[in-house]
Amino acid sequence: EAKEGNFVDKKCPFTGNVSIRGKILKGMCISTKMKRTIVIRRNYLHYIKKFHRFEKRHSNLPVHCSPAFEVTEG
Repeated sequence: EAKEGNFVDKKCPFTGNVSIRGKILKGMCISTKMKRTIVIRRNYLHYIKKFHRFEKRHSNLPVHCSPAFEVTEG
């Protein structure tokens, strides 16, 4: 229903009337258990000044996922 364009999600920038603002973040989907919401894992490097090196860190972001997208974990 969402793929044909019949479904209108008001929070989707493609089918609704929401504009895309700010940064577009990339990440790996780690959970699709919530309704219309997925959890994205973002990996990044954090600089440690004392040792002049980077350490790996991550953050989990819950984001809205429109029914127009078919998202799988991984």
